[in-house]
Amino acid sequence: MRAMQAGKVEACGGIANQHPGWMESESLVRDMVMGRRLFREFAPGANLEVMIHVDVTPGSSQMPQILRKAGYRYYRIHRPDQALAAQGIPLDFVWKGLDGTEMLTSRGFGCGFIAENSLPDDFATNWQHEVETLYKNEIARQYEPKALVLDEPANSLDVRAQGEMRDSMRKLAAKGVSVIVVTHHLPDIIPEIHRIIALKQGKIFFDGEKKELLNPQRMQELFDVPVGVEEEAGYYTLWLT
Repeated sequence: MRAMQAGKVEACGGIANQHPGWMESESLVRDMVMGRRLFREFAPGANLEVMIHVDVTPGSSQMPQILRKAGYRYYRIHRPDQALAAQGIPLDFVWKGLDGTEMLTSRGFGCGFIAENSLPDDFATNWQHEVETLYKNEIARQYEPKALVLDEPANSLDVRAQGEMRDSMRKLAAKGVSVIVVTHHLPDIIPEIHRIIALKQGKIFFDGEKKELLNPQRMQELFDVPVGVEEEAGYYTLWLT
């Protein structure tokens, strides 16, 4: 609040969770128009130049044109962050739409300043240097968690990507990060995970050492079907028998 009063930061009202690739075009435009109108009513003077799509893909190649016509100047996206990074696309880039419209776009899951005094007085005129410093310092610390919770981490991934995901999990565990995995797939349980909590019909069925649960007898009791379980190199697989 003090930073806002000092003119260092502004509130913006372009946050949305609708997936622009899954909703009808009319719905996307309607939501933007109605949302901006609502913000003008209860937050007069709010900066409505930034659109942020949280945890969804950025939309079609026409998004720069659509957002510009709606009144936006900047676009913040979360996904597909890893794919864009693999292509060498920087964290901040100019997205050029089909009609030539350009939109300054920022990607990634880490964002924001940790402390109020992290925002310098000359941010408005020296923003490029400060953004570089932010990525190197503030955001870098956000990517050094003490614990990481992963929900179905290998879903929709091919075999190679599944292996890469599990290798990344193991590297984090080796650094002392607590890895908590919610999964239906036994191979997601990396060797470094020792404690298992299994749910059945909304209640805790088992809570204890991995080796005490991951065997045919206990897994059959959990799933109510005959199954086989095999362990190799610290990984477990499950199949129907």
